[in-house]
Amino acid sequence: RVRAPGGNKSFMPGQGAQPAIRTLARSGLKILSIEDVTPIPTDHQRKKGGRRGRRV
Repeated sequence: RVRAPGGNKSFMPGQGAQPAIRTLARSGLKILSIEDVTPIPTDHQRKKGGRRGRRV
C-alpha cells in the first residue's frame, strides 16, 4: 500500500515510494499488487490562509 497525505495537501506519494517498492522487489519479495490508500476528502476543504491568501 502506498499512502500520501491527502486532504488539501499533496495527493502524490513521496519521492521515496517508487524506489522503495523497486528495492523490495529486487530483494526477492513477491509483490502481487500495489494499492494507493491516500485519503480522499469527502467535502470541499480550503487551504489555510483565508480568502486573501497568505500575506507576507
